[in-house]
Amino acid sequence: MNHKEHWWHQCVFIKRYMPEQDRYTYKQIIKELPKLKQTGYHALQITAPYLSSGFYPWWGLRVKDYFKPNIFLADTMNKFTELVDEVHQQGLKVLVFMNFGYGELHSDTWKNACKDKRNGVNSKEKQYFCWKDEHEIQKKGSHFLQGGRWAYSSEAGAWYWSYWGYDGNHEPQYNWHSKDFQSYVKKILTFWMNTGIDGVIVDAVNWYLNCDWQIIKTCVTDIIHSYPSACCIPEGGTGFGDDYLPWIEKGGFDIIEDQTFESDVHWNGSAVMDALKMKNAEPIRNRLAVCVSARQRGIPSWSYLSWDQSAWTPKRRLMEIAILLATGHMIEIIPDYLKNFSKTELEAFEKLLSYGKYDCFAPICKRKELVTEKKTHLFVLMCEGKEWDGRCEFDFSKGTYQFNILPKK
Repeated sequence: MNHKEHWWHQCVFIKRYMPEQDRYTYKQIIKELPKLKQTGYHALQITAPYLSSGFYPWWGLRVKDYFKPNIFLADTMNKFTELVDEVHQQGLKVLVFMNFGYGELHSDTWKNACKDKRNGVNSKEKQYFCWKDEHEIQKKGSHFLQGGRWAYSSEAGAWYWSYWGYDGNHEPQYNWHSKDFQSYVKKILTFWMNTGIDGVIVDAVNWYLNCDWQIIKTCVTDIIHSYPSACCIPEGGTGFGDDYLPWIEKGGFDIIEDQTFESDVHWNGSAVMDALKMKNAEPIRNRLAVCVSARQRGIPSWSYLSWDQSAWTPKRRLMEIAILLATGHMIEIIPDYLKNFSKTELEAFEKLLSYGKYDCFAPICKRKELVTEKKTHLFVLMCEGKEWDGRCEFDFSKGTYQFNILPKK
């Protein structure tokens, strides 16, 4: 199928930076850029770029101020823009990971909303949230609201709707039905897109309260697409077995995350791990069909490595990365997942990184499985580019892989 070419169609390896967790500064990232380019990365991703409340386990996604940079990353927006410019000078792209699902109990936005609620002031900030005496919880467009609850705020003197929480605290869920909140999201995205970033990963879209396809398209993807060559990715999109097409055709997203290689339990599952444990390629084969269908429409699949680090030896991690590369994914690498790699294992990882420069491994290039005479532990793919072909063989009984790359005849 013919489709318009975009930079993300050729983007394979993405390095993820988490300033809140790893204390990365913009200067440190700039210093690493030449090596990222040299070793085979195509882009970097920052989670999250804005000022957060500093709660470590959520990687900075709990926002304190959308219009200021993360304090560990940069102390001014000019320095963040400098980082974006330096990324582009290296021929790389930069994505940011942002949350629009829940507020933060210590943010000025929430404090002002509570004050206005208590004082009977119908302010914009009060309308950002859902209060029990004013709204019924609507479930349109929200997949998993059964886990939510009403929580009480003594500051507001009222109950508010919450889904996410920690240690007995309940973060206030944003109310996407509010026109004021919709305008707020547009303003935030415009602010960050004006820094020159190349795209946004929108956190946990499945749980956005009172949000439907039209709202997400108008407030998120249309705003991002008003900037040339910018993309938008729904974190968790199709990670629960739902059809990928509405995310593209109705929501306006460009790339789908989790669409093939996650198991039924989101975040912790992995088809690669299933195949290794079973010593059988069938879990990979079963998930490949959806990926092929999306690829034919020009829709890449973005994947992070499995979050369950306890079961992943370096050998298994290398197998996971190799499978994702061969099957046509944009692969997000978190440095922490490589910390136990030996020198030899790091060299093997960098070898996989180097394969990303061959067009046969671009996310939307054609893949074809080769028959292995009912040897269920084997999985062989031919990856076909315009200039290069790659033959990728996996043996799940041994947990090994082999790549053979040849120029087009």
